[in-house]
Amino acid sequence: MTKEKQQDYLTLLAELRHRYKIRYGSTLDDEILFVIIRINELQVDLKKEVQTINRVSFPTGFSYFLYGLGKSISYLLAGIGLLMIAGTIYLSFTPTPSKKYEYIQTTKGTVLFLEAFNGKDTMILVETKVPKKKKQ
Repeated sequence: MTKEKQQDYLTLLAELRHRYKIRYGSTLDDEILFVIIRINELQVDLKKEVQTINRVSFPTGFSYFLYGLGKSISYLLAGIGLLMIAGTIYLSFTPTPSKKYEYIQTTKGTVLFLEAFNGKDTMILVETKVPKKKKQ
């Protein structure tokens, strides 16, 4: 700290101490006064930064919607990508149930039925004619 800044700080500290004593009737430590001064300086800096932000105005609400969509499209695409990756991982580690069938051959007349049973469902897979036996 230069001597000029140090002198300004001590003057400000004395003014603040005097103002606080007159208003509230008690004295504060230098550390608390330093915190109050720093908060005030930060508030002034923040006001300057807020004033330098460019204001954006739009003629219609739809233009504002498109602006917001353009600003957030990268987050939207990142979210969709994460959902696709999570879905792929989930589906790759989920075991697929294997179908087990029990086959039964039945012959009714000249037609051969090959039926597959899977739990409660019955499926007819093949219907073929049974060849006639040759008489000897």
